[in-house]
Amino acid sequence: MVTFSFFLTCVLCFFFCRTVRVWLKRDSGQYWPSIYHAMPSPCSCMSFNPETRRLSIGLDNGTISEFILSEDYNKMTLVKSYQGKNHDPC
Repeated sequence: MVTFSFFLTCVLCFFFCRTVRVWLKRDSGQYWPSIYHAMPSPCSCMSFNPETRRLSIGLDNGTISEFILSEDYNKMTLVKSYQGKNHDPC
């Protein structure tokens, strides 16, 4: 299963195979991969704020990880991880 979030210039998606991907819209109108990030556990939910470029990802192991995406959407930096209970946080 794949979950997508669409924005004007990029698409954020996570896969239950433990990966997060960012696809950027190029001048041609096509989307090309920009970020591929492997997570320690399958992703169960995602929230993104385009104004702050903050990405929050809930994992099946109960962890919530917060990332900041760079202005050009080519880098994803971990800000903090919150360890929750041992179950799906969503």
